[in-house]
Amino acid sequence: MAAVLVVDDDNDHAKLLESALAQKGHAAIRATSGRRAIAAGLRARPDVLVTEWLLGDPPDGIQVNECLRAVRSDTQAILVTRFPSHDLRHAALEAGFFGFFSSPVDLDKLSTAVEHAATTPPVCPPAFSVAAVEHDEAGKLEFANASARELLHLPEDAGAQQRIDHLFTKRSLQGLAAGRGEWATLVTPGANPLQIEAVAIHSGGGKQLLILATDPDQKASPVVRALIDAGATRVRSEAFRALKKRVLLIDEDYLQRRLAARNIESLGFQVHSAESYERAKLLIEADENIGCVIVDYGPQGASVTELVRSIQDFHPEVRIVGTSAGIRKREFEAMGVNDFILKPTTANVLKSLFQ
Repeated sequence: MAAVLVVDDDNDHAKLLESALAQKGHAAIRATSGRRAIAAGLRARPDVLVTEWLLGDPPDGIQVNECLRAVRSDTQAILVTRFPSHDLRHAALEAGFFGFFSSPVDLDKLSTAVEHAATTPPVCPPAFSVAAVEHDEAGKLEFANASARELLHLPEDAGAQQRIDHLFTKRSLQGLAAGRGEWATLVTPGANPLQIEAVAIHSGGGKQLLILATDPDQKASPVVRALIDAGATRVRSEAFRALKKRVLLIDEDYLQRRLAARNIESLGFQVHSAESYERAKLLIEADENIGCVIVDYGPQGASVTELVRSIQDFHPEVRIVGTSAGIRKREFEAMGVNDFILKPTTANVLKSLFQ
């Protein structure tokens, strides 16, 4: 039996998957948004995450997996999507997903995949990891991930006899409690104490999960900000609002799409990519958080014009940027698109575009 977190913004579909997995003997719970999924995952630390890719609000399923694996690196994940594509399969593979399913899902095949995922170690380490420990109301340590054990020199069975006030001085723990949900400095006891930045997240049942950071870059990470905000009663930072900056990249050339996507992602944006105008239309209709579309002129100019006019008519708030390997700026201007970049583009050109 595996502990499974099912995530889908369609509550009826989430219930269906939850019920089907429960009937197969799995302990399944569900969440209907990315933020709720992260919060539930921090409490339950599931063996397997089964998540829809495109959720109603950011973060999406790939980002939920990144956040949960940052705390528990051996969590396996299965991605489900109504919009399967080569690019998305590749992104899921890069993110370490165990399985990939198109909707509607064959429930028997999904259950089998969950069983295999629960007994198979992840192939690749998480893209980002953070030290984390959890203690109960009495201060007994119940969980310490590999990063925390390395940082604090703890044994594998750290939770068996350790207490949180054995790891840090009581005075520094009092400071952490006083600034609940805010960063505080914890100090380890002994002759050569360590000073570690920490923030406490309520993880249910009176338990607290402590996220530990040793440098400013870790504290500023979007993953850490999302973890903190998911555990808060009120969103204080821009973690989730920032994730709404989504760019749709349309280009029939896979290598060009990957190059441009990596450059855009380095600027802090999330990128959807589409190899055709037809798939692009589906994504625009499905994701209201797309704020910019970068569209290649392509070999069929008439189709580009149709797509651009459709966006202008039905999604006037979306910014359109034309791109081409040749000089097609005048063609785009005739469509009412004044932003244009040449292919292949550079990170600096894209940076100036989004400033």
